[in-house]
Amino acid sequence: MKKFFVDTFICSLIVGILFVGIYSIKSGRLASLAKEMPYDTELICFGSSHGSAFNFSIYPVESTLINKGGNTYYYDLQNYYHLKKKLKPNAIVLLPVSYFSFGLDENRTHEVNEPFLNDFYEYLPKSSIHNYSYRKNLSVCLYMIQRNFLDFVSDEIEEDYEQLYLDEDFDFTKESIERKNKGHLRRLERNKHRKRDPLPKLKSHANKRGKTHIREGSYRPGGEKSLPYLEEIIRDCKESGFRPFLVTPPFYKHYNMKFNSAWLHKHFYRHVDYLERKHSIKHLDYSKDDRLSKFPLLFRNSDHMNNHGKTIFRNYFFSEFLLDELEKG
Repeated sequence: MKKFFVDTFICSLIVGILFVGIYSIKSGRLASLAKEMPYDTELICFGSSHGSAFNFSIYPVESTLINKGGNTYYYDLQNYYHLKKKLKPNAIVLLPVSYFSFGLDENRTHEVNEPFLNDFYEYLPKSSIHNYSYRKNLSVCLYMIQRNFLDFVSDEIEEDYEQLYLDEDFDFTKESIERKNKGHLRRLERNKHRKRDPLPKLKSHANKRGKTHIREGSYRPGGEKSLPYLEEIIRDCKESGFRPFLVTPPFYKHYNMKFNSAWLHKHFYRHVDYLERKHSIKHLDYSKDDRLSKFPLLFRNSDHMNNHGKTIFRNYFFSEFLLDELEKG
């Protein structure tokens, strides 16, 4: 009997060590970004999937993008406090604001089956998780073990979602950017006959996504609860010497058409205007920028640009705004 218990203990210990090893093989995307973020970072961007438009990793600025699809301002705030020690004095903090963002509560409770919290349980302290649950923490650990094991035994090579590059002699003057971006767009237009027309897909997506985001943006009690979290980021940024900016990326025109002016004022611009007035913060609003919003070839779906669109947008954003702000720093 004694030998049985010893053998069982040894087997359990080996299995436990194996599980810990598999758990530690690989961190999730957000955990990796948070860990690898360098000190003296000059620019950081938070936000939802719309924040991916503000990835400046290949531009001449030390930057970090730590966004998550459907993210809430509560977890933007937790990420900010978790990472602010790594920011350079006078760093630029980009805070993406989307039409639906003010309607989300902390844990997106309107989506019961959404595994939204998994990433945050992996690297944020327990005190930062809203309604922390030990059961949820255990399920996340088991999920990570399963994920890492499947990745380990898989022969597939993980590919980068987006290939980013700049010419060595890239000129960031506004005139050069305008020339380069228009040339890029002309090439796309010239070759568009080689690809399927994206317009029907974009219109269909805009119909569905518009309904979803109107529902999320109108959700209660989220709308009145989420604003203070964003406001706290802005307030602490100002007190810490950082430079916060509200930013909204370009959306395809049919997506914009799904939101009437009354709804946008009540659920979006009313909050943005309040923040601008109270905290003297700029809102850089590209949501309806005709240089991008009217071209279907620049969009992956109705509210996310494809790689061509992101390249053109980032060039504009860097030359029109970031370059001057970095020189001030």
